[in-house]
Amino acid sequence: MTESYSVKAILSAVDNMTPVFQNVANVASKLKGTIQGSTSGADKPVQNLNNTFKETAKAIGAMQIASKAIGAITNSVGDAVNRMDTLNNATRTFTNMGFNSSQITSAMAGLKNSIMGLPTPLDQAVKGVQMIAASTGNLGKSQKVYSALNDAIIGFGGSTADVNNAVIQLSQAFANGKVDGMTWISMMNSNMGPVLNAIAKQMGMTTGQLKDGLSSGKISVKDFQNALVELDQSGGGGLASLHSIAKDATSGIGTSFQNMKTAISRGLANLIQSVSQFMQAISGSSIADIITNIGSGFEKAMNSISVALKAVTPTIKSFFDFMKSSGLGDIFSALSTGLLTFIGTFLGLLGVVQIISTVKKCFYCARRCYDC
Repeated sequence: MTESYSVKAILSAVDNMTPVFQNVANVASKLKGTIQGSTSGADKPVQNLNNTFKETAKAIGAMQIASKAIGAITNSVGDAVNRMDTLNNATRTFTNMGFNSSQITSAMAGLKNSIMGLPTPLDQAVKGVQMIAASTGNLGKSQKVYSALNDAIIGFGGSTADVNNAVIQLSQAFANGKVDGMTWISMMNSNMGPVLNAIAKQMGMTTGQLKDGLSSGKISVKDFQNALVELDQSGGGGLASLHSIAKDATSGIGTSFQNMKTAISRGLANLIQSVSQFMQAISGSSIADIITNIGSGFEKAMNSISVALKAVTPTIKSFFDFMKSSGLGDIFSALSTGLLTFIGTFLGLLGVVQIISTVKKCFYCARRCYDC
């Protein structure tokens, strides 16, 4: 029976056994003075055995730590792929919205930097910027507004879901040119109360006056956005910068673990992107292209099998009918089941072999280029 022992349990067992081993060593040491020859150095093997137990426990502990590290990396591969897809899709989306490459590069760099160390997922952040940019028509400004909202809400105990809700409400308000009462309530429910109070102080008015001014349009959404961004970057109204507040609010152990996972995903995404670009340069096909080709190859193989089965169906059916009319149907039915299973499996294997052959060719080409 296989059992799994924790490092803590093993070390505890070794510590408990140490006095026993030491007593045996002391007895052996006393016997050494009276018994000649065979008992000489009897304490040394016991001490060596004790040390061996400790070294074994340490080795097992190191192996478990290494296993956890490898598991963390393996589990982050999916997140890394999603991150890479998010960045690539964001570039296409912003391009389709009419923004140029320099604007997109600058905005994405600012966004990634603003959420680094925070629990905000990249895909959610990109979607938030897209919603605001659709309302403002200014990508750079939209990124700064989103980052300010994210910091404002996360910094005062809100969740990423609260950020998403507030962004949805505010993007609609920005498009309408007014921050109405429902949007104000949404901001308050998202823990933005301290931030709204600070903005009001910065503007020299009460929070109630800020609410009325935004709702009536006397205070423009542009002024509100500027005040929010200023508060995020420099602070004001009795508050430190919102970004520093958000950083301080998420410095706990749980968030640190999440940040560690995000960092691993970020590193893996960069690695996958580099490998994809390398494959694209040497073979003309990126990782996505290769995976697509494998899927197409499998589909073609299955279609070939389908055509072959349709072609032989009439012949096999005639043979079965003949066997039934000869009185051998029951006997042959059992044999035919196994035969058809074998044929289906064999044809399926042929399709798999074709796919493996295609993959081998891709990696063989990559290896030859790498050796060069």
